[in-house]
Amino acid sequence: MTDEPTATQSERDALMLLPWYVNGTLEGEEREAVQRALRSSLTVRLEHDRLARLQGVMKSDDAELAATDRGFERLM
Repeated sequence: MTDEPTATQSERDALMLLPWYVNGTLEGEEREAVQRALRSSLTVRLEHDRLARLQGVMKSDDAELAATDRGFERLM
C-alpha cells in the first residue's frame, strides 16, 4: 500500500478499504467512499491499479508472472 504522508484522512480510509473494493466484497457507504476517492485522488487510483494487477496475477496462477511483478515492485 502506498504510504503517502500528505494523504487526507479520506484517502487513508480509502486506501485501507481498497483490497475489499478490488475483490468485490465492499458494499454500501464504504464502497461509495472508495469510489469518490478513486475519482479525486491519484494516490488511491495508483494503489487500486496495483492491487487489481496483483489480483489478476493471483487469479492467473502464473508463478513466473507473479515473480516478475514482485521484482518490478521492488525495483520501483
